[in-house]
Amino acid sequence: MLDRVFDEGAIARLTQSVDHRSSVCLRFIDPYGNTVFNSTQAAVLSAELNTAKGTVVDREDQERLAAVADLADRCAVSLHVLLWFIGD
Repeated sequence: MLDRVFDEGAIARLTQSVDHRSSVCLRFIDPYGNTVFNSTQAAVLSAELNTAKGTVVDREDQERLAAVADLADRCAVSLHVLLWFIGD
């Protein structure tokens, strides 16, 4: 395990407000189940998070989303590393 982030529901709140037609990866994060992304998908997810976090008003949620985007970036440049989202 490289690291972990407790998002305190920031991802779930974000995915509720995302236009799912324009989302490639973010829309597949299940707040109640587990979701796994490989390094290629993590790069796309990071870009989506960095774009979407600008629409988030809450400062703490912005910081949490930035931390998740950082993990996605780290996953994207690593071999055989997966990014896991563990739901409730």
